Amino acid sequence: MNSDFYQVIGYSFQNVALLEEALTHTSIGSGNKDVNYERLEFLGDRILGFIVADLLFQTFPNENEGQLARRLSSMVRKETLVRVAEQINLGELLRLSKSEKMSGGHQKPSLLADCTESLIAAIYIDGGMGPAKDFIIKFWTPMLHETHSSEKDAKSILQEWVQAKNGKLPLYEVIETTGKDHNPLFKIKLTIKGLKPVEAIGKSKKEAEHNAAVKMLEIIKELEK
Repeated sequence: MNSDFYQVIGYSFQNVALLEEALTHTSIGSGNKDVNYERLEFLGDRILGFIVADLLFQTFPNENEGQLARRLSSMVRKETLVRVAEQINLGELLRLSKSEKMSGGHQKPSLLADCTESLIAAIYIDGGMGPAKDFIIKFWTPMLHETHSSEKDAKSILQEWVQAKNGKLPLYEVIETTGKDHNPLFKIKLTIKGLKPVEAIGKSKKEAEHNAAVKMLEIIKELEK
């Protein structure tokens, strides 16, 4: 495994096979069909929820249960997990079958989100709760105070921003459709005047448009720093 990846995540695996399992898609045909990310993802989801809940509890002592619950929901949802996956370039390391690669598997939001959770579980099993907590704190703490604004639909937030700037609505275009009829994958190009277009994929046009809006908002956030 690339040592640069260890540096990015802040943890070095002793059992590399465990990390490989966390990044292996079900489409890979190995001797043991159960050696893939799914079981680890189940565990990682629970670890993430516990650590983030504790982090929120400590950070916002004056908020009630409902407010904390809304923050938690935002912090552990798929879109947030995808953001972390993209920060650590997780998609490049996923172990996929040839057909899954051709269908853009390394960019699928659902797969990126699941494998981020499986990575958390792999860190926990390999090194204990301490390193798993350190990983979560490293990548989730910067998003702690974003949760309320992120509860609003990304497309709506983007539209409001654009209208405040130049009044012209964002343009979403389907530029590619792949996959089978029962399991299509849409690629959307999002164009806003004055900014470089972005592309994103999703299992529906709505999901792809949302993912594109999230990407564009990230770019805007960096430009406005």
